[in-house]
Amino acid sequence: MSTTHDWEKIRSGIVGLGENSVRKNYYPELQSKIKELEIAKEQLVLSEQNIKNFFNSTFDAIFIIDYYGEIIEVNDTLCFLYGVTRDNYKNYSLSEYLVTDKSNEKFLDKVLDGLSHQDTVIMQMQARRPIDNMLFPVELYIKKVVGVEKKLF
Repeated sequence: MSTTHDWEKIRSGIVGLGENSVRKNYYPELQSKIKELEIAKEQLVLSEQNIKNFFNSTFDAIFIIDYYGEIIEVNDTLCFLYGVTRDNYKNYSLSEYLVTDKSNEKFLDKVLDGLSHQDTVIMQMQARRPIDNMLFPVELYIKKVVGVEKKLF
């Protein structure tokens, strides 16, 4: 557990980190690093916006799911094709969108097994609009995405 004494020791080891520092010669370097970080942040925000725009402009419906089959994100095309909205797409499970074997777990096991041997799994199956249970054929192109956080956009 950290104590005030530990913090004072750490704090006393930090020098040259501001205008009031005894070692002001580090201040311009620090300002330069901060400016670099601000530029990198702006570039990251722009890059994320471009990816989000691409994600939502493709004509293919896209699900992003986690390892357990929980839907993390969908694109605008999926909302249109499946008759759901941004507000309610998470109200339905993956098994309500796709007609799978007896259980969603078997489907996920099959997908995960396929992805353990190759980068992409392609499957043809029936999809279901959860709001009216209308069925339609789909071809799934499943690709493993690493490092997906729970909230993307």
